[in-house]
Amino acid sequence: MKNTAYIFNLSRGPVINENHLEEALEGKIIAGAGLDVTEKEPLSKNSKLLKFENVIITPHALCWTDECFNDIATEAINSIINFVDKKPILNQVNK
Repeated sequence: MKNTAYIFNLSRGPVINENHLEEALEGKIIAGAGLDVTEKEPLSKNSKLLKFENVIITPHALCWTDECFNDIATEAINSIINFVDKKPILNQVNK
């Protein structure tokens, strides 16, 4: 991967070896990551992945109702607006 690339895992946690990912992030081999799943869930509060500002980790949740998707979309939009406005982001884990 190029050092400007971001890797995303939205499938299964073990698809990405987290130790290798941490090494790639520390060595600036890749630009960042987005993880909807992790090798072990819930992710340990001591995980190095939580310390990187270029890593976004979201809680993995499966839900297929219209109400759920509406709520997820609303929360995501509000989080983006709060981020841009430099306000607290709801449910943020790594601050």
